[in-house]
Amino acid sequence: MDNDPRTNSRPSKGRFRLDDYRKFHFVPTDIVVPDNVVMRQDIQAVSRTLEYVYDDFCVLTLARKFGSAADVADLESRLRWYAGLWDKDGGFMRGRRADGSWHVPFDPLHSETGPQYYEGHAWTWSWYVPHDPQGLIDLLGGNAAFVDKLTVACDKYYQALNEPCMLETYLFIHAGRADRTEYFARKTLENFNATARGLPGNDDSGTTSGWLVWDMLGIYPNAGQEYYYLGSPVFTKATIRLGNGQKIIIKAPASNDANKYVSSASLNGKPWNQSWLRHADLIDGAEIVFDLGPEPTRWGSQNPPPSLSTAPRTP
Repeated sequence: MDNDPRTNSRPSKGRFRLDDYRKFHFVPTDIVVPDNVVMRQDIQAVSRTLEYVYDDFCVLTLARKFGSAADVADLESRLRWYAGLWDKDGGFMRGRRADGSWHVPFDPLHSETGPQYYEGHAWTWSWYVPHDPQGLIDLLGGNAAFVDKLTVACDKYYQALNEPCMLETYLFIHAGRADRTEYFARKTLENFNATARGLPGNDDSGTTSGWLVWDMLGIYPNAGQEYYYLGSPVFTKATIRLGNGQKIIIKAPASNDANKYVSSASLNGKPWNQSWLRHADLIDGAEIVFDLGPEPTRWGSQNPPPSLSTAPRTP
């Protein structure tokens, strides 16, 4: 099946405009064909670029086991291409044309499925770097600036029904502010209720319901990676039965509407001071106990989760 020169894609399979992505290190907002420039409203260049970079990160996991050294090197070279869309003056991920210039006009609050974004705007998509939150923190100028801007995003522009937003509330953990994650993990539940209209938007094949269950359990996966964030459990006790016959038991005996902040936690009876854990900590069964209270604490502020970029060492 030949590539379509106008779309630079295989019509029914594979990534749209993959050749352009590899050539420019991003998907341009314009399509260049001989003697012409064609603008299309379904390019979604920023969304596609950010997703393609994370796709490459996930494929790299398989390449390291099953691929060649050349495959690994090629994929590793792409993992920071997301930074090519970072507009440091505005502080957003923004579209570029094939000549490297910024896409105009640009309004960070213009929601679109169009040249730059898919079902969202700059406030939605600028956080989508699941494999390298520390790199995003660095682009924003450090933990404090990151927390300030992410607070605005979660407070004003977060949509529980929209997949690109779903990881946002947990990203505070990378900046040492698990308390902000705990706050917003509970606040976002206000979008749901036990009525016929209690699920915002549509369920997208169970995605929204899946997000809701994880959020209420107080543990949330960074999909495609081997660790989970710890949030704020709604249930005083929950049991997850694993396929191997083991159980994960999550306890938060003081949990209620007021007690949302973690003051301490334990894993299998031992103190647990970081706000994330690995799949290996859970797969053979585990008991996680949260002590919750009404005021924010500094629990979980040290030892951030894995990230492609390494967090600066604390003096």
